[in-house]
Amino acid sequence: MYREIYYARWSTGGGAIQDALTHLINAAEYLVGPTNRVMADAANSFTDNCVVGITAREDNIKAALERSLMLVTALAPKYGYDRAAKIAKTAHKNGTTLREEAIKDGIPAADFDAIVRPEDMLAPK
Repeated sequence: MYREIYYARWSTGGGAIQDALTHLINAAEYLVGPTNRVMADAANSFTDNCVVGITAREDNIKAALERSLMLVTALAPKYGYDRAAKIAKTAHKNGTTLREEAIKDGIPAADFDAIVRPEDMLAPK
């Protein structure tokens, strides 16, 4: 009688549910345990073989920053979204920088340099 109630009567919460959960937890621990070790080994290997000794190529970073079209958003408040978008699209099409296209569009170089300052675009003001 106890066995029938323990495994069959869902209305009383049957012990089979608890047994199933216990087995599921044990299976998860068995499977996740080795995964933690593999991930730790992968992180250590990545650090040892890829990160240690790496140095930034500042000249490359500066060149990429100068060619970044995202900086055009700084021009929008003063010169308008449409004009800024046109400058970005033209720079992309011609393979030129935003500064070159902005100057061609009539924006003074000094004004561009004062407005487009990536260091000022790191966080909201």
